[in-house]
Amino acid sequence: MDYLVYVDSNNRNQLLFPNSNNFTLYLTNPIKNITKVELLTAMLPGMNTSQFITLDILELRTPNNLTADQLVLSNKFSAANTHLINNLMVPTANAFYGSFATVPVKVQGSDEFFNANYRVSINYPSRIDKLDRLTVTWRQPNNGSIFYDNTYPPGVDLGRTMFLLRFETIMVPTEPERPTSLPDPVPWDGVNGPRTKVYILLAIAVVGLLVIISIKNRKKVL
Repeated sequence: MDYLVYVDSNNRNQLLFPNSNNFTLYLTNPIKNITKVELLTAMLPGMNTSQFITLDILELRTPNNLTADQLVLSNKFSAANTHLINNLMVPTANAFYGSFATVPVKVQGSDEFFNANYRVSINYPSRIDKLDRLTVTWRQPNNGSIFYDNTYPPGVDLGRTMFLLRFETIMVPTEPERPTSLPDPVPWDGVNGPRTKVYILLAIAVVGLLVIISIKNRKKVL
């Protein structure tokens, strides 16, 4: 089953979240057993400089999204070890990764918003059992800091942002199926079933109790 979720920063509690770049919204109904999430479209206001910004959703983070960056020397070795330099180059650790998606922002112009359709999708092999909120933060893709347009100080946040997510879910049975390797369950009913055996044992116990009572009564009479 698929679900569409519309996210609008204007729907946030502006007392709790005055910054439109960082807020939490709650779903009308929780979504369960999520296996895939796709960013269908986003509407972002024009900024002073065309650039990319990162959409970080805390509940949907994934290690599959990475940032390409330059290589630097490992701290364990000095730059004097030039003969090892090709083996010691590693990506820098300050690049923000694990976010849900990175999207473009259009330079300010006649249009109020930059509207784009995307094919950004993330698979969750182990599935997300339950999702009832979205904690959204728009970030700088190079360092993970909350995004501000710093072209003209002081920096300002994005303003109103909107995007649409599609969730794919799977049906999970409430009662797990019996493995085929296990024998069939013993029937409770039937001639040789446990219920019949219990009834027979109860009948024998009752008859035995009556016999004991009868013998005691006879002794009293004698």
